[in-house]
Amino acid sequence: MKKLLLASGILLALASCNSGTEQATPENATAKVLDPVCKMEKDASWTEYTETHGQIFYFCSPVCKEQFDKDPHKYLDAHAH
Repeated sequence: MKKLLLASGILLALASCNSGTEQATPENATAKVLDPVCKMEKDASWTEYTETHGQIFYFCSPVCKEQFDKDPHKYLDAHAH
């Protein structure tokens, strides 16, 4: 049952990646960024972001940001490879 709930949560998080939370700004509209959680790539106009260890990480949705904020080291370790 735990595996089913976990799988459902992951699917929900991935489905929300296109939730329309991005907003263009002139300063960052051309830079490409990678969501460290779902690996979605887009321009840097996403509004969801967090700063950790001197780096800014952008997210395609609040769900991906929340996953990152729960355990940033999980994604930082993957990002370093």
